[in-house]
Amino acid sequence: MTISYILIAIRMASAPILLLLAWFGRENTFLTVLIIAFLTDSIDGPIARYLHQESEIGSKMDTSADVSIYITYMISAFWLWPDIVRREQMYFMMLFASILIPAVA
Repeated sequence: MTISYILIAIRMASAPILLLLAWFGRENTFLTVLIIAFLTDSIDGPIARYLHQESEIGSKMDTSADVSIYITYMISAFWLWPDIVRREQMYFMMLFASILIPAVA
């Protein structure tokens, strides 16, 4: 286990937590956990490179964690702010496609 793997694991573990927070309407806590997830995403790669711990497995895990957080965010946004999502539906669809298509490819 490396530091970057731990950060990726934290991000992956935050996905179901985010869903629960959104389901129960805990907006502020949801946003706090989401910010932590985004922060772990921004630092895991630089830490792995700095410590010379890059790996193909780490890269795949990072992509999986990213996809899980972004899909979770999309579902949660609909639960927390349905009016905004409906009003901005086209942009949410474009965002969803921009996340899903590269991950599938």
